[in-house]
Amino acid sequence: AWSITPVVTGSLWTLRDESVNSFADASVLSSDNRRTRRFDSADLRWQIDGAWFALTELQRSRNVNEQPLVGEESSQTDTAAIGVGRQTPKGSSATLRYQTGSGRTVDPAGIPSPLRDDRFSQNAWVLDLNWVASGRSTWLASLSGIDRRHDRVPQRDYQVLNGRLQASWSPSARTLLRGTWSRENGSYQTDQASITRNDQWSLLANWSITHRTSLSAQFGEARRRFLRPLPGQGSDPRRDHTRDQSLTLRWNFSDDASMDLRWLSSRRFSTDPAARFRSHGLQWGVSASF
Repeated sequence: AWSITPVVTGSLWTLRDESVNSFADASVLSSDNRRTRRFDSADLRWQIDGAWFALTELQRSRNVNEQPLVGEESSQTDTAAIGVGRQTPKGSSATLRYQTGSGRTVDPAGIPSPLRDDRFSQNAWVLDLNWVASGRSTWLASLSGIDRRHDRVPQRDYQVLNGRLQASWSPSARTLLRGTWSRENGSYQTDQASITRNDQWSLLANWSITHRTSLSAQFGEARRRFLRPLPGQGSDPRRDHTRDQSLTLRWNFSDDASMDLRWLSSRRFSTDPAARFRSHGLQWGVSASF
């Protein structure tokens, strides 16, 4: 982060994350399916007065899987954005952005198809709201209207609305309750679909046992549909319903580092019997900030 003047500030972000996808979504079940995420961002913010501000952003995001995933495409997107926002003395804010950019989808299998269009351009309006209702509760909301275009196969074009709503409440100084709902539409090109729609909700409870240890439990569900088939093709009848649970114990052994022990459980119900699964896992990890 930097400050050119007291009213003009900016920041640079870069993030890289590698993880292993769930075996159930991989096309080759006998091998690992590594997911690599990379996010780079530069932004500039101008504080017009005590309440209003303007901003501009440049972003590049990349999400690539070694093997094809069910319901998700690997992609890279470059975007530029301008926006305006307003904030209140209590911490509430509203921001409206206009984004424009282009990108490409990546087929891990490398199979060419005349029905796929790997290049696209995209415009979007994004509204973010943050309401500090009280000292113990906050509400976050996001709504984005996305218009994606494909030059070679215009049948893959789509216009969608994505949304997210989150409410947080702290009954006491050591407890936190959080509920989240979201709807996300994303590109997924097959003969019987051009997009997937994921509706998700989750509940989280966190208890700070001491000033360095905490325990959190989370439960959530997700429902996935495959929409917008190509002209002349029937709709994909598949429906997925997934339930996830987790229990996490965190120890902050210093001010800048923590250790997590997490138990995970996931189960998917599907109209496709081959897509049903149940899995359990135990994770251990260390994170630090500098």
